[in-house]
Amino acid sequence: MGSTVRMIKAKSLVDPGGGVKIGSLTDTRWEQTFKLLSETAVLPATFDYKAAYTLRFMKDL
Repeated sequence: MGSTVRMIKAKSLVDPGGGVKIGSLTDTRWEQTFKLLSETAVLPATFDYKAAYTLRFMKDL
């Protein structure tokens, strides 16, 4: 197994566990993504990440 695959698995980038399906969206995942992006200065800490997405299409899945 390559180092990239090991890193992806170690950081739970594809399989977050807890019954969450690949590609699913949750408030928690969006918050984690925002924290990473703000800590690395990709987004400002004042960015309203909750205004950037909706989960309304996910409710029936």
